[in-house]
Amino acid sequence: MGRMTFDADVLNTPELIEPVTRTFVWLIEALTVLFERGRDHGEFAADIDARNLASLVVATVQGGYVLARATRDVDAFDAAVEGGLLRSCVRPQNL
Repeated sequence: MGRMTFDADVLNTPELIEPVTRTFVWLIEALTVLFERGRDHGEFAADIDARNLASLVVATVQGGYVLARATRDVDAFDAAVEGGLLRSCVRPQNL
């Protein structure tokens, strides 16, 4: 989905950008609910901002796709997701 935002025609055509926008908004909202539940069940720190974390997850994954495509190396995606997010930002309290 994210790479569609690099196309000027998509960005300048409401009928084309609307589904992209709708998908990202839905994804961030769904992840926000998931992280709120995790926080409420003690799986994440009590002071976690669920919406900010959801946005970070989406941005990290999308950025990982860009890196992997640009370098033609799937390890770039793994490094972005594992190194930048999973090991530092989303570590459950009980580990």
